[in-house]
Amino acid sequence: MNSRTRASSIDPPSNQISRRTAVKALGATAVGLAGLRAVTGRASADVPVSQTAYLITMTGRTSSGVTFTRPALLVVAPTIDRSGASGTGVNARDVAIRSGSPGSAPQAGSVWFATNTGLYPAVGIPADTTSRTAQIDIASVTQPDSNSIAIRLDGDPGGIARTALLNSFNALSGLTANVYQIYQGGMNLRFSDDASTIEGELLFGGIGYIYPGSAAMEARFSGTVVS
Repeated sequence: MNSRTRASSIDPPSNQISRRTAVKALGATAVGLAGLRAVTGRASADVPVSQTAYLITMTGRTSSGVTFTRPALLVVAPTIDRSGASGTGVNARDVAIRSGSPGSAPQAGSVWFATNTGLYPAVGIPADTTSRTAQIDIASVTQPDSNSIAIRLDGDPGGIARTALLNSFNALSGLTANVYQIYQGGMNLRFSDDASTIEGELLFGGIGYIYPGSAAMEARFSGTVVS
């Protein structure tokens, strides 16, 4: 990574994406993804212009106090929905990430997430036909500068993010671990000048599927292009 891809401060949005249920839960030593700035940036070849897959390593922890290091597949793709019908704006790109299987094999840090449900197949998330074809845009995805992408969820418990039923994570491991549906938080992605490497942070907050309650997970990640 060159100097243009190193971490920088991130301004909180007006609705403080995870202040109560994520940042506070993770404590003062959290990564510090306190918010994401929804700004419009210029397009550039530094950010992939065609569908590109990265193998990344995530290192993080959950609000249950469990730390983890695990591999993940992350895909950056051209914008799927250019209509803006969902109310989140037209995304600069769409992004999906998969690590493990939160529903069938719970492990702390296991996560499925896509900014548009139409991108599930790109990372191997086994979505049904309805989820794939609906192509629901559930996040604001902007390009603050030529090397980065910012993803933000609105944090509304009844908002558009709740329609993406497979966006989920685990805070604990084991067959009895709860599965949390992601409805708040976001990601920052930064690319090298040739887009061959990537680094960033994520912070997700979720509501329990199996048992009531909420949880959060955070991670830093980095990796290289694989296709």
